[in-house]
Amino acid sequence: MAAEDPSVKVIVNARNFGPDRSGMHAFLQAEGDAVGSVAADLQDPPELFVEMIHEWEQGHAIVAAVKNTSDESGLMYRVRTAYYRLVARLTNVEVLEHFTGFGLYDRSIVEQIRANFRDPYPYFRGMIAELGLPPAKVYYNQRRRERGTTKNNFYALYDLAMLGITNLSKVPLRLVIGCGFISATISFVLGVIYLAYKLTFWNSPREEFLANMIVKAAGGIVSQHNRKTRS
Repeated sequence: MAAEDPSVKVIVNARNFGPDRSGMHAFLQAEGDAVGSVAADLQDPPELFVEMIHEWEQGHAIVAAVKNTSDESGLMYRVRTAYYRLVARLTNVEVLEHFTGFGLYDRSIVEQIRANFRDPYPYFRGMIAELGLPPAKVYYNQRRRERGTTKNNFYALYDLAMLGITNLSKVPLRLVIGCGFISATISFVLGVIYLAYKLTFWNSPREEFLANMIVKAAGGIVSQHNRKTRS
């Protein structure tokens, strides 16, 4: 198709960088007065761009397609709803429920994202939310995938969910810092207890055994904290 039509461009990556980074790269490479974004599996209806263009021509820089119904399992749809509401509670940024990035964006939005976001693991819908511009919304029913098998297993969905939370909220970081402070305080208190036992019962094996157990417990707490901090 690209060989026959010069208006069609194909980007071939050196390897599979994942849907988030590949999609962001394609978004930034697109030209034109407006850029549309849609998943290649076509669960989201491309024909909705006709309505989006109409909204864009009315002066809306962001036209977000929001799925208000879905042909996927009811349980998964409710889980997604609960997730979006959790993110909304954790952040002061307005988050669109059931918005996946499918939409139409003015050239000014593309340039703002290019200038202001340098995240190596981009969370596109979070970037749109952080811009703070009121979007026009069009609603649709998301169809079931008709062909192929999705690679979004549980781990991939969990990773994307955590990416969304950590990109939009400081609460997880504050929790880790708070846990670290508590762990350090407990470790210091247990260290003082160990020192007191050691000075009081220098040659007593029972008390030394008890003190060793206390120190090991403190070490385990600190080790767990360090593991969380690195991750």
